[in-house]
Parts: sequence; structure tokens; C-alpha cells
Amino acid sequence: MRYLNSGIFQHEVLEYVKGNNDVQKDVLKELSERQVVILEMIYTSPEATLIEMSRKLKVSDKTIQREFTAIRKLGINIERQNGRKEGKWVIKIGK
Repeated sequence: MRYLNSGIFQHEVLEYVKGNNDVQKDVLKELSERQVVILEMIYTSPEATLIEMSRKLKVSDKTIQREFTAIRKLGINIERQNGRKEGKWVIKIGK
């Protein structure tokens, strides 16, 4: 599963970053391929669970958590709202 060519995602994120002074303009360049895929999965399926993401990417839950930490260090905050079962992921740009 590759989402990297998703013009919609990249366009939305680039527009969001351009309008936000808290994030460097080249934040997408600093993201690894896996991190971009994770953000695209969240963007296209915000209700997906951490376990579903790890299964789709064929990595451990811990790996996804480490990637979340690295993404957050770049100023992209990923939060789960309304719990694990019925919640959804929300991406917020800026620290």
C-alpha cells in the first residue's frame, strides 16, 4: 500500500504548512517514507486504530508509536479523540 503519490494529501498538508508559521516549509522533506504513509493513512481513514495501521504496514505497534514520536518532534501533532474503539485521529500542525 503506497499513498506517497496521493496529490490530495500532499496538497492539503503543503497548504496547511504554508499557512502555519510554527512549522518549517520543508517539513515533508524531513518526514520518512513510512511517516508520510502513516499521515496519509490517518488523513484518509481517521478512524483507523494503531493496530490496523501496524498490520497494514507490516510493522509492530511499537514501531508506529516511535514514528508518531518522530512526527510530533517535527511539529505535527497526532491525537486520538474519543477513545480507542470509537475515536478518530486528528492531525494538528504546530507545537
